[in-house]
Amino acid sequence: MSERPLVSTLVLNWNGAHLLPDCLATLAKQDCPAHEVVVVDNGSVDDSAAVAARYPARWLPMGENLGFTRAYNRAVHDAKGELLFFVNNDMRFEPDCVGRLARALAADDTLFAVDPTQRSWDGARVIHGRTRFVPGSYHDVVVPPWAVEYTAAAAGPVEVPWGCAGSLLVRRDRFEALDGFDPTFFIDFEDTDLCWRAWRRGWRTIHLPDAVLYHKVGMSGDEYQHLIRGVAPGQVPKTWFRRRVSYHTNLLRFGLKVLPARDAAQVITIHDLDFLSHPERTRAEVRRDYPALVRAHAGRADAMIPYSFPGTDIPANCLRSEIKCASASGSEYRSSSRVK
Repeated sequence: MSERPLVSTLVLNWNGAHLLPDCLATLAKQDCPAHEVVVVDNGSVDDSAAVAARYPARWLPMGENLGFTRAYNRAVHDAKGELLFFVNNDMRFEPDCVGRLARALAADDTLFAVDPTQRSWDGARVIHGRTRFVPGSYHDVVVPPWAVEYTAAAAGPVEVPWGCAGSLLVRRDRFEALDGFDPTFFIDFEDTDLCWRAWRRGWRTIHLPDAVLYHKVGMSGDEYQHLIRGVAPGQVPKTWFRRRVSYHTNLLRFGLKVLPARDAAQVITIHDLDFLSHPERTRAEVRRDYPALVRAHAGRADAMIPYSFPGTDIPANCLRSEIKCASASGSEYRSSSRVK
């Protein structure tokens, strides 16, 4: 990597003309000396192109709405940077945010990704901080037996199981070595899948609390309230439904893809029980995908490696120093409300 690696900030946009001014204006004021901004547009029909033209940003039209993972994967081919910063269009950034992230990533060859702090738009609260495993009830288990907290405090840089793809800086060469985001993930858990696959190769992700941005779509109790706030009333049920189905389907996809068979089965069982509290339409849509998910990941030998956690320390500390890697004798190794 060069001494001052170029950062390509990729701003995903779909009809976000009203959001781009805050985002692009603050990205233009970053203190990072080697920085390009690319607006990755998913077929907008509003004035997004005209708005983007007022700022030092490159317009990269996809021509259609490719969604989150497919659009970013395609945009990477046109990005020039050694480092890639994936961001939402409804964010604004402290002037040193990109520079802090880039310096941290460039300074440590063991890192794959760096994850900043997301604060609410008014700055009053953290809506995405350190991600860590915590004890949870059956309905919120993500990686058995743990649930996940996404807003934990951190005094300094700390290793995390994964970062938030809504604002994640990654090494381009390693992102490409992983074949990018899995395009079968519509939204939710695509970042979990990406960082987990990187961790399996020994490439770590850290949270950097001093790198700060502000996000208009903060959580306040209901994990989907942030999504509902930003759409017209007549669109709420359809949008909520699609996001809910995607959340459950992708959690199952993640489990089947990378977790040992016993834990993937546990995730399925847990969420089958959890579905009892959801409308029949949601349950039917997710169950419809079961056969395809199982077929897609049947026989995945690389995902059958067992893992477990080193006792009670892991909820408080997910550092790689606590991970016990598998030995040649076959012993087990131990690993370390979402915002998007």
